[in-house]
Amino acid sequence: MNVEKYLPKKRSLWTYFILEPLYKPVISFFVEAGWHPNTVSFISLAFVVASVASFALGENYPSLFLGAIFFELAYFFDCVDGPLARATGRLTRLGLGLEVAGDSLRNYGALFALTYRYVLSGQYWIFVFAIIFVTFYNGAMWVGYKRLIEKRDHKPERHEESLGFLGKVVQAFFDDSIPFWPLPILIELETLVFFVFPLLNLGDLGVAVGALLSPLFLIGALI
Repeated sequence: MNVEKYLPKKRSLWTYFILEPLYKPVISFFVEAGWHPNTVSFISLAFVVASVASFALGENYPSLFLGAIFFELAYFFDCVDGPLARATGRLTRLGLGLEVAGDSLRNYGALFALTYRYVLSGQYWIFVFAIIFVTFYNGAMWVGYKRLIEKRDHKPERHEESLGFLGKVVQAFFDDSIPFWPLPILIELETLVFFVFPLLNLGDLGVAVGALLSPLFLIGALI
């Protein structure tokens, strides 16, 4: 089947070049096997729980490594459930709710778990960076959800406004047929903070970097 037509028009650089070649055949398999997209959403949520537990309850590098792997697996299946829903005609409000819940629990859960981990080890400074991160990141995330709901409810009169700063930059300099965002967006930030840095045994530095970069994403979403 042609999976491409069920994917979002624009994907992040990380998603398009790294994950998409892996999850396209998974989507095709699930369609042929008759899987319900909500089942995939619950699989993603299970990996979210595993990631948060590994980050929060471990004290050594293996737990940090596993937390990062589980986090990325949760995102991987999060990339699958939406296209699967569109391919099977099973777009529901429950599915949208699971999408929002999954994204929120994955990112905020990982942030709180890492913060808890390092506060227990005496790195109290990380709490300040976590507050900065969650404040700006939360704003950028909900601007994105607002656009998603507007698109779902077919409100073309808000389309130009809902593009956001990054979307307008891409529209101005690149053709719409390009399937990925040429500039980093939230997915790259999530991957950097909760996957790359923990894999390097630098989860505390990842939270600090996320806090410093997150205001840029909120500004970009609001312009």
